[in-house]
Amino acid sequence: MNTLCAAVSAWHPQGEKGIPQWLKLRRDVEEQLITLRGGPLEQAVEVVVLPSAEPVVLPDEEALAELRILLANARARAGLTMTALAARAGLGRTTVHQALAPGSPVPSASTVAALSKALNLSIDDLLELRRRAVGVVR
Repeated sequence: MNTLCAAVSAWHPQGEKGIPQWLKLRRDVEEQLITLRGGPLEQAVEVVVLPSAEPVVLPDEEALAELRILLANARARAGLTMTALAARAGLGRTTVHQALAPGSPVPSASTVAALSKALNLSIDDLLELRRRAVGVVR
């Protein structure tokens, strides 16, 4: 219960004031599940959707791909190995490899900033791509 309350406080637009609403919603859902277990599966269940203060923006995979392509092309133009780029950026080789590797998580803002500085790329442009790649979940 404490974890639920902490999560609601952190993410609900009304903060702690949203806890009673979430607890009521939880009770309602639990009651509906209990009813479903005892009744026919075809029984309709009302889905309650709480209003969101702001829209949900999903991560942009194309922005992440573009970010990685820009970094990889700049590394190739500079003639740097992963190890040399890591040294120039003050990062670990694994961090640099993960920042450029498809399928890896979105690199941190500090990693992107260090790589952009080491490769003489626009920090603002790359951080904007990273922001789009991460998305904003609210």
